[in-house]
Amino acid sequence: MKQFKFQNKASIITGIKEEKPKKSRNWDRIIYMSIFIFMIVSLAVYILQKNLYVYSLGEVITERFEVTQPNDVEITRYFVAEGDMVEQGDTLFAYKSDFRDHDNGNGGAFVFNNVVIDKPNEWVTKERMNT
Repeated sequence: MKQFKFQNKASIITGIKEEKPKKSRNWDRIIYMSIFIFMIVSLAVYILQKNLYVYSLGEVITERFEVTQPNDVEITRYFVAEGDMVEQGDTLFAYKSDFRDHDNGNGGAFVFNNVVIDKPNEWVTKERMNT
């Protein structure tokens, strides 16, 4: 048997190049994805609104209300009684924070619990008078 060898030359095949067909829009996928995204966003809004915001009708009722001042004050007059309706800006009470008794002849000395104190800024003396 005789050996047969193919020629090892490159072959030239010519042909017509075909253009790839344009992909048509997959409308089913677009519709399903938009519905899915809408449902996820709606669920997120519902959960966040329930957990972050509380809506209700009602009125605020306080059992006790304390007003504190950095200095000692004395309430001299009340302008409203319990149960009265008040609006923003109404004056509720009048107070005085100057406890100096100018009529006692002490020269404006500080009077605290009927005790005359010469130096009103001395906190140690005020503490002793409170206890």
